[in-house]
Amino acid sequence: MEPPSYFESDSSLNIERTVSDVPPRIVRTPSPSPSEVIALKEKGIFNVRATIRRSSKRQKICIYLTIVILLLVAIVLALLHDLIVAWLLPAAIVLRSWKGGWLIPVGILSVMSFPPFVGQELIMIVSGIVWGLWVGFAIAAGGTLLGEIANFFVFNNLCRERGGRYERTRIDYGCLARVVREGGLKVAVIARYSFIPPHFTTVVFATCGLKFWIFLLSAFLSLPRHFITVYIGVTLDDEAKHKSKTTKEKIITYVVLIVTVVVSVVALRYINKLSDKIKGDVIYQRRKHRQAKGDLVFDSYSGNDSTAVAAEEIITTIHLTPRRPSESYCRGREDASRV
Repeated sequence: MEPPSYFESDSSLNIERTVSDVPPRIVRTPSPSPSEVIALKEKGIFNVRATIRRSSKRQKICIYLTIVILLLVAIVLALLHDLIVAWLLPAAIVLRSWKGGWLIPVGILSVMSFPPFVGQELIMIVSGIVWGLWVGFAIAAGGTLLGEIANFFVFNNLCRERGGRYERTRIDYGCLARVVREGGLKVAVIARYSFIPPHFTTVVFATCGLKFWIFLLSAFLSLPRHFITVYIGVTLDDEAKHKSKTTKEKIITYVVLIVTVVVSVVALRYINKLSDKIKGDVIYQRRKHRQAKGDLVFDSYSGNDSTAVAAEEIITTIHLTPRRPSESYCRGREDASRV
């Protein structure tokens, strides 16, 4: 019996390679994206002009519409405050007559502390009209504080993962979260007194890992900013009753308004200044995150054990049986049948 020919041999050679035999794949840090380049050129993280400039047409319409509505509300309060107070007076009498009437604005303020509700200031003005300065301020402070605490626990327990995703994907959110984490109580209080919406700061505090006692103390220390809102309601009520403001009341109102605006502007500029210092590092971490996502198995710069987990042996089988000439070079059935 003749031995099998060379072309009919089933011999094969198994070569085993491990990950150590494969050279590591080195991936360079990705370049900054267009949005990151723009963020590096701009100052601060809350820049109204820059936000409007890079917004779409639809977003610009929404921004301008919001500004117009706020201006109209301010004009209506300034010109028609007598009619507003007269319209609210029957409800004020009824609420004062109830034992637990003050719980109604407290509950409304607590619910309105959750985004996307707005209009807490209007409830505070009504509290000043109905209950006066100190009771109205206590109602505003209690309702706001209860709502902020509930807001913190809800976002801390249910939206922690989403907050981390926002911190990686949104530059402004990531900068503010890091500034608050590193700054502690001081930065938390300053952020509360700035023009940053309270809804936004509470969400950031809850999802960035800030301790609860720091959040609670910052919320308590920022309650005096609601004093001016309640005081506006008190002055509207006094003016409706006496048909005019005294010189002392006018001076107090203007001074409190100016101080509030100045403190808010200075606080916002301070937050923007701190954000500019760490913005470059935040963007660099975003680039490194993109690099890590693009590198699949062999990452020569990773300090974790992902490479070790994927370090399975790679077995390559090299067959020693070459194809017959008829299989490799045949041009049709006739050529194949000749072999």
